[in-house]
Amino acid sequence: MQNVAQIGGQVIALAVAGQIYRSRAIENLRSTLAGHGYSYSEIWSAVAGAQSTLFEELEGTLWDRAIDAISQAMRMTFVLVPVAGAVMFVAAMFMKWEKLFGHGVAVGG
Repeated sequence: MQNVAQIGGQVIALAVAGQIYRSRAIENLRSTLAGHGYSYSEIWSAVAGAQSTLFEELEGTLWDRAIDAISQAMRMTFVLVPVAGAVMFVAAMFMKWEKLFGHGVAVGG
């Protein structure tokens, strides 16, 4: 049961991280490439990692800014790691300590 819960938690975390990446990368690229005539589907395919012709067409500083927009979105997903660690730490503080030490812990005394 614990193993299934851990795997399920990892799947949920990956799904959330993937959605954060996708939404932030699309928004960053749309603002970076605004006014250059690229459609939503071209931007989406570049973010999805498909063999996008969008990056073949970009040159110079616009290419650099587009790469930076995608890498900023990737950095956003790593925020989940310390947040998950903090949630796990707080949850551990509320668990029963008797199971750890093998005896009852006197409270209020």
